[in-house]
Amino acid sequence: MDILPISLRIAKTALALMLLASGTAQAEDRKNWYDAPFEQATGSIPPCGEVNGPLRTKAEALADAHHRIERGNSCVLNGRCEPGGPYIHDHEINRHVVEALRAAPEVQRSAIWVSTEHKWVKLEGCIESEDQRAAAVEVARRVPMVEFVIDRLVRRGTTATQQAPVRPPPH
Repeated sequence: MDILPISLRIAKTALALMLLASGTAQAEDRKNWYDAPFEQATGSIPPCGEVNGPLRTKAEALADAHHRIERGNSCVLNGRCEPGGPYIHDHEINRHVVEALRAAPEVQRSAIWVSTEHKWVKLEGCIESEDQRAAAVEVARRVPMVEFVIDRLVRRGTTATQQAPVRPPPH
């Protein structure tokens, strides 16, 4: 196994952590600290609720850094993914999920945003029915390399606290 890619990944993460710790952004600012892909897939109805995608505060990004490093290193060392870790295909996966949702007639009357981190796809936004929710989650789940789908869709006329729980991946 070539250790160099792991070393480079650790160095890049350490640099990111130093930049975060340097105070270059205020704690209230929310931004995409890890360049995670985030794109609107559908938008034929008005949005309902806030869509956060991969946006985090500085404190949230710092709290998440250890988990990201650990997940990336253990994934490569255990042979579950290629060097570069579980994040290397996130942009590709996100693009394919967005394309699949745009092609799915069942979810056309919706406002769905997609973000992907470590092969986990998060769906956020607005749907009109529970059938649309099920269809959107199933469309995303069928995309190659997707390990897990986080359902944060809100049905029009409900509040975010009434949304469906996160569903565990099928085995």
